[in-house]
Order: sequence, then C-alpha cells, then structure tokens
Amino acid sequence: MLLRDRVAVVTGSGRGIGRAIAGVFAGEGAAVFLCARSEAELASAAAEIGKAGTVGYAVADLTKEEDCTRVVAAAHAKFGRIDILVNNAGHYGPVVPVEEYALAEFDKVIAVHLPAAFLLSKLVLPEMYARGAGVILNISSLSAKSAFAWR
Repeated sequence: MLLRDRVAVVTGSGRGIGRAIAGVFAGEGAAVFLCARSEAELASAAAEIGKAGTVGYAVADLTKEEDCTRVVAAAHAKFGRIDILVNNAGHYGPVVPVEEYALAEFDKVIAVHLPAAFLLSKLVLPEMYARGAGVILNISSLSAKSAFAWR
C-alpha cells in the first residue's frame, strides 16, 4: 500500500475526478479528508470511499477564507496531520459568449481556482516543511492549455 499512514485532503471530492482521486488514495492506504460544497455528494462519496479506508469530510465553499481554514482544521482534528493536499476543486462558470459572461461569475471561477489553492497550500506548508515531506498536487483542466468555443 503506497500511501499507508498518509493523510490526504482532496478538494472537490464529492464527485468526478476528486472523488476518483480520493478513492484511489484510500485504496492505497491513505486516510482521506474530503471537501466539497454539497453535503449529499460528500456523504455519498464518504460512504463509498469508507469501504476502502478511513475517511472524513467537511462541507465548504472554498471561495471563503474561513472555510479553507476550517477544512484544514477539521482534517487536523480528525487525523492529526496532512501529508498530501490535492487542490482539485473547480468552478466552470456559464457557457456563454464572453460578452455575456458576468464579471461576478468570472470572479467565482477565479476564487476557486487561484485564491483557494493558494490559501490551502499556505495553510498546510508549515507542517510539511517541519516534517521535511509532503505533496501538494494542483489539478487543472484541459482548458488551461486549449481554447474552446465560448471559453
């Protein structure tokens, strides 16, 4: 088991790629802490992933600094440490022509992808430095490298 005795926090883990990553990590022996905006999705993911390993979760809106802080604190309270952070949470926003794309929607996309990943990383780095070990994995979409209509 590659990740035995490791603790991973995976954002955006209620569904999709985040849920799959959390499942693989649990299958490899990691304790996994999930976070997403949906209680129902998290409860379902935790029930599924819990069959393979130890799991905890917190509902959070990572565009809010206090929710980022709370997720890290909750993971520490549950598992005592964080060895791996997967910044996977994302918000795609509306699929509309750019001239119809509201600035408020754009701000939501940026808030999840940049400040949240920055803040979560900032919160876990001190303990990783102190241990001399840790992993932060930042997930990006294909949209970061390719152009798509209306994106």
